[in-house]
Amino acid sequence: MNVVISRQPWLAGILALVATIGLTPLAASAAAPAPAHGLARSEVVRILSAAQEFSHGTATGEHLSLDGKIVNVPDGSGGTLTAVPVVRWPTADGYGQMVLFWHDETLVGSDRLAKLPNLGEESSQLKIVSYGTDSITVRFWRYRPTDPMYAPSLTPEDVTYRWNGQKLLASAPVPQSSGNGLGVRLPYLGLTRSEVLKITGAAVESGAQGPTGEHLQPFGKIVTVPDGYGGTLTAVPVVRWPTADAYGQMVLFWHDTTLIGSMQLATLPSLGEEVTELKIVNAGTGAVTVRFWRYRPQDALAAPSLPTQDNTYRWTGSRLVSSAPVPKASVNGLAMSIGQ
Repeated sequence: MNVVISRQPWLAGILALVATIGLTPLAASAAAPAPAHGLARSEVVRILSAAQEFSHGTATGEHLSLDGKIVNVPDGSGGTLTAVPVVRWPTADGYGQMVLFWHDETLVGSDRLAKLPNLGEESSQLKIVSYGTDSITVRFWRYRPTDPMYAPSLTPEDVTYRWNGQKLLASAPVPQSSGNGLGVRLPYLGLTRSEVLKITGAAVESGAQGPTGEHLQPFGKIVTVPDGYGGTLTAVPVVRWPTADAYGQMVLFWHDTTLIGSMQLATLPSLGEEVTELKIVNAGTGAVTVRFWRYRPQDALAAPSLPTQDNTYRWTGSRLVSSAPVPKASVNGLAMSIGQ
């Protein structure tokens, strides 16, 4: 059997979790690249509302809010670099600003090249002043110790951020004279259940006789852990649905908000084979352990007689790896796939 997702206009956006945000020129030249696909605004808002401002280690009660135009540029390698200017919120003066950067749908850090959970120190004032393929330039206003916030007396300094194919680089550190002494932290964020349901609920199971009418459904607890590199690893146990016996199970993995495959280490469109029974039994930084029940050929589904096997899945910084293959004695011979 195969599970496929029917081709629908909105589905590609769900699977990529990316929406189109228009590119509005700020101070870009006439040769600026065409608009690129950027991050969904809903994901930006979710992260900004979760941010917390700290002063001398104590939370101030303020969060972050969008402050100006979201800028998307092609990264030069087929992806998108997105810069989001933000300001602490609520605010009476508009000071306390940062730029957050996403590569495709992954938050890669702030203008200080800081990653989760610490996004670094705010600047008093800044502005995105130019951009082009794989680069975005931010201008920082600089202050003498005696300057009031509204009257910086030092020459502004521009820092250009580039995507080198693997990470974000800056042409220079953020000038210390631009900071206001307040830091921003962002707790580890996992995938929302509604985002999971959009994908699993759209799945359709089909066999030799055509669609069976069954879909996928999360069961048990969605597990999210920090990946050890500034992001999150999320494991979602799923079962074919509706089901009378609860057999036919898998674990799907997301890195941040990107579906990266299944416990078979298979990626789209094939997610590999289902197993009869499994369970997530342990989780820690960058790792999730899954237990597989194992069967002899004559075993009833309700009575596996072989010892269980635990596999640990780890995020290496670029991909998911497993301590061992899924045991063949646990599979039920049914394959899952998600059509593009």
